[in-house]
Amino acid sequence: MQAWPSPPSSGALTDLLRPSMAQRGDVLVKRELEVVSSRPSIIDLPPLLPPRAPFLPGISDGGKRCSAEGCTSRAKHFGRCWRHGGSVECKAPGCPNRAKSRGYCWSHGGGTKCKTDNCEKIAISNGLCWAHGGGRFMLRLAETQLETVEVQAEHLSSTFSSPDYHRT
Repeated sequence: MQAWPSPPSSGALTDLLRPSMAQRGDVLVKRELEVVSSRPSIIDLPPLLPPRAPFLPGISDGGKRCSAEGCTSRAKHFGRCWRHGGSVECKAPGCPNRAKSRGYCWSHGGGTKCKTDNCEKIAISNGLCWAHGGGRFMLRLAETQLETVEVQAEHLSSTFSSPDYHRT
């Protein structure tokens, strides 16, 4: 069995914990730095991975590109992006907006129709218009806030109408 060396004396430990100033008589003398190792504290390592190629916007998603020279945007219609004539204008007379669907812009009835039978409104979300639950999250939020107000009103009315309540 190997014997372990005894721990250093407490005097040596307290010397390590003292500030870097030594007192000689009435004068404080700054101690010189003691070099413990010649190894640098920060080692420059070679990169683990090769450098990446610069990112080219729109190239990696695999979509069709605009056919205009130098343009890397996605093509919408006719092989061009909307900036270079790839959009379809709204069929409504004098309307400069781009068509969403069925040849009309949002203002003139373009977009997805509500999937509820006999409803001609535009769908907001989940294929439904606002009236049929397309804005359900906001509707739930409004209902929750209304319920909170109703509960608070009930609490106040019961508080003020109780026989224990006295106006001061």
